[in-house]
Amino acid sequence: MCQGGKKEVALSIPTLKCESCGGKLKTALEQVKGVDGVRVQVPEKRVVVNFKPCAVSEQQLRAAVEHAGFPVGAA
Repeated sequence: MCQGGKKEVALSIPTLKCESCGGKLKTALEQVKGVDGVRVQVPEKRVVVNFKPCAVSEQQLRAAVEHAGFPVGAA
């Protein structure tokens, strides 16, 4: 069982331009084991992810975003 609480990370997505793209990104992240919530903020070009660090790493979240076709920018 996963112990150790939750964490939140905001990832910059410079190529995020529309709600449709945001939906694709949200769906991709929600499929990652350990992700508890996803908020896509299109005007700010970022996504905020709530996750369990004992189940998934920030690096794995970045990889999921990039696998969905969205390069992650510098924070």
